[in-house]
Amino acid sequence: MKKTKTILTLATSCLLLAACGGYREEPPSSVEGSEGTSYASSEQGPSSEQGASASMDSQPSSSQTSFPSSVASSPESSSGVSSSEPDIPEPEPSGNVAFEGVETTHWPVGHYFRALDGVKATSSNGIDLSAKIQVSGFVDYGKKGQYSLTYSVKDGEAFGSIVRTIVIDDTAFSYPKRVNRDGEDRSVQVGEGSYRTGSVADVPGDNGNLFKRAPDPVNLDARLYNRGAIPSNQFFTGLMYGANGGSTALCMNTLDAKFTSGISLSCRGSGFTQYFSVPDTAGKSQTTMENFRPAFEDLCFAPGGPSVSLREFVSDYSESSVEVSLRQKEDGMDELVFKGSESSPYAFIESRTGDVRLDLRQAGVTKPYEFYSLEGNKISETTFTGDGILIRFPEAHAGYLTSYPSTALGAPVYEDLWYLINAPEGTKIALSQGSHPNASFLSRIEFAMSQGNMLSVAAINGKEEASFYHEHGYSMPISLSSSYRISGKTVTTEFNASRQKFRAGKEDGLFALFPHQWKKSSSATSDLSKRTFRGTSKMLIGDSFQTRNEFYGVLPSFALPEGIDRDSLKGWIETLLEDTTLSDSVSLDWEDSSKDYANAPGPYWNAKAFFPLSQALIAADQIGEAKLRDSLKERLRTLMVDWYTYSGEGDVRYFFFDEKFGTMLYSTNNFSNNSRVSDHHFTSGYLAFASAVLAMYDSSFLTQYGDMAKLVLQDYMNDGENEKMPVLRGFDTYAGHSWADGIGDFGDGNDQESCGEALNSWTGGYLLAKALGDVSLANAAMYGFATEMTAIKQYWFNYDEDNWIDCLKDHTHVIGILWGGKNSCATWFGSNPEFIYGIHWLPTGEYLSNYVIGDGEKAVFQKIYSEMETKCGGSPRIWRSNMWAVEALVDPSKALREFDASKIQGDDYKNELIGSYWMVNGLNTYGNKDVEAYFDQDVSASATVYRKGNRRKAMVWNPSSSARTLTYRVGRASKTLTVPAFSFASYDL
Repeated sequence: MKKTKTILTLATSCLLLAACGGYREEPPSSVEGSEGTSYASSEQGPSSEQGASASMDSQPSSSQTSFPSSVASSPESSSGVSSSEPDIPEPEPSGNVAFEGVETTHWPVGHYFRALDGVKATSSNGIDLSAKIQVSGFVDYGKKGQYSLTYSVKDGEAFGSIVRTIVIDDTAFSYPKRVNRDGEDRSVQVGEGSYRTGSVADVPGDNGNLFKRAPDPVNLDARLYNRGAIPSNQFFTGLMYGANGGSTALCMNTLDAKFTSGISLSCRGSGFTQYFSVPDTAGKSQTTMENFRPAFEDLCFAPGGPSVSLREFVSDYSESSVEVSLRQKEDGMDELVFKGSESSPYAFIESRTGDVRLDLRQAGVTKPYEFYSLEGNKISETTFTGDGILIRFPEAHAGYLTSYPSTALGAPVYEDLWYLINAPEGTKIALSQGSHPNASFLSRIEFAMSQGNMLSVAAINGKEEASFYHEHGYSMPISLSSSYRISGKTVTTEFNASRQKFRAGKEDGLFALFPHQWKKSSSATSDLSKRTFRGTSKMLIGDSFQTRNEFYGVLPSFALPEGIDRDSLKGWIETLLEDTTLSDSVSLDWEDSSKDYANAPGPYWNAKAFFPLSQALIAADQIGEAKLRDSLKERLRTLMVDWYTYSGEGDVRYFFFDEKFGTMLYSTNNFSNNSRVSDHHFTSGYLAFASAVLAMYDSSFLTQYGDMAKLVLQDYMNDGENEKMPVLRGFDTYAGHSWADGIGDFGDGNDQESCGEALNSWTGGYLLAKALGDVSLANAAMYGFATEMTAIKQYWFNYDEDNWIDCLKDHTHVIGILWGGKNSCATWFGSNPEFIYGIHWLPTGEYLSNYVIGDGEKAVFQKIYSEMETKCGGSPRIWRSNMWAVEALVDPSKALREFDASKIQGDDYKNELIGSYWMVNGLNTYGNKDVEAYFDQDVSASATVYRKGNRRKAMVWNPSSSARTLTYRVGRASKTLTVPAFSFASYDL
């Protein structure tokens, strides 16, 4: 078999946007149905009966994808194989390494030199090793002279190094002008679908159903602006907007940074918890919680000498990492250059002049600062020469005493803060009173660097840790990249940091690992750690490490469960069709949006119609109701085609491609999804899901609109194929989860609320990739789902009960919103426990079964659900369609007893009745996901294994036009299972 791609040229006036293709197999020349299996005789109706044929032996397949080092750069290639092919291991690099872009370079003085710009490394057998480049030496870009950098790569049997000369001189500096890439307002045809693009302005008004666009990122360097899609939904993107990033806090791991006045650094630690009393929708007072730290800025860096007004610019970025330059004007000299990453416990600051001023926080500091040498000796003199200094803030204000559930703030809490500043050898360090009114408080430190230009800063726990953080404080990450490899159910992610080693003898770099990483890694961490809002961040020495997560499979629903009341189900489907009757016109009145989902103009509210329609479509086919199935299919198709087609002026539902951000905007601005590029994975995830389900029952849909569906999917789940869009737009590869806000200019960093919709976006992407036969996209979805599922269990639900501070974890097992710099047990829209817990459990779907993998997680989830019930006063009062389905994960018998269709029909999401009923019965029939058994990945089919007692059953969704033979494994044993085309069925194993 070979990998093929069908490339579609859209228009001569538009660069390539969509490419529908990937890995497709030809149907086997002779395929027989499973022995003893009967198939539905619908037009294209999937089989819901049981049956299988078995044979022995096969090896698990594997595939690997590397992300680009920058989200705006050209994509790397990705490879994948189907389970029907032999396992072909990835080639290992070997031989001498060749470097590109390392010729002698003349560079303008005063302008920052980036050591990796344009540099590539390739092994002799053709493997790209650019992510493994390490650089030794530094360039003091503010001082004329000749500097040497050594580039080296060592990866397996491949090795190479080369010395490069950089000459800082009076070479002319040219700052580029921003290029407007919009073009004229036009429609672009994609298959039988189309979208709008070009120079289109906002529609004036505050109505969320009007068309809007995101603002210009005024603080983004023009060379990055012109390079391609502007990043959004990342931990640093807020810095690109407002005056010096406005209130944006760059929340890293373990430091935070702000740039409103120079470079301000702080360490929030794990904070304290404040409690609030907020009435819920029933008028009952609920206790919500905020786990945060008062907004102190502990260290404020500025250029030495007279104070000057500086502007902040994002001047470079890579995965989970950012560079910020401070200049007097946009095209001016780089006075200070900051580098920060979620992967590093340090902040790095380079200076044009070598002179840096540091002012220490005064607010909430009750005792004079103390200063220590790297050996731990207290410093009494006000001037000295050395390569670092330890700063202690004795008993600094860090929070308040609180007592659950009282809303009152008690006495202030004080704690010691320790910071280490590493400097070049021979640096002159001077202490003075600065602006502090008390002469005993030496609040200013001035650094005069003569043998280098870089400072590194780390928050540490005490002076005994100084030598460790000093040893590793001269190895600066200049690019972070990751790649993933999938073998069977295991997703292995490798992180690589290219570092610049500023000082000989201190080359070893340091990673700060989040809990979701060190708990899933065999790499040995050091004994040092730091507490954060996410839990314990552990330090790991090295330039790379790996994590391993498991993907247990996702399906669009459950194959026909036992005990279904077909008459009731038929009646509910008929009601759903009545409730979703499509109007000839769609109102743009915001008040109408949440009342009639089928006729809502915005995609988010519209999804509240086509997600239930998708669930009902599957159910109708499974119970053999061909007429209802066809009615649901046509209803869903009408909605999807409406979104996937732009018919010109007056069209209400359509997509708009924004060249600037490389994103598919919507015709409406629901929840700022245009004006802030927010929630695209939530919103477009619903469309991807519905497209995947519709493709099973309508063979013409993907032929006509598959390219358009793929384009919408790539908006948030681009695996690198589409060069016009960022890779995995909203996903933070290092933090392990998505960010919801496209701009993220908040004082507590970026945020994400709905974990359920984030997981559903991966689910929809996975299922659509299977329908398209695109292995690379399916692998991206597996990687994202498995990684984010782990992060959700750690950070939103604290499964291990070791991540949160006691004053939070003693009173909740869930937070509603995760921020970069705080934990919020609340939601954006209400204090109901059903909301705070339930926002992570909607929409109702089979993917939720991944919350309960094994008996240990089942016990934790039972505790979580019981906690929610207690806070509700005994049982859910709202969102019952979600709650009963989730309850069935741990107690399906109880969920069945409590299930009351009439209560759902009077609830917020009455149309989810069918999906909820189906899931409760499905879990009662099949049990929970099996921990041991799994299927190798197939090009088209999706499979998962459930276990109830000693009985294992597989469910397989095959939307392709050919039978598929899948390999099923338990331990070392394996069997094959052949499933028919266009089928969704369960099988005894």
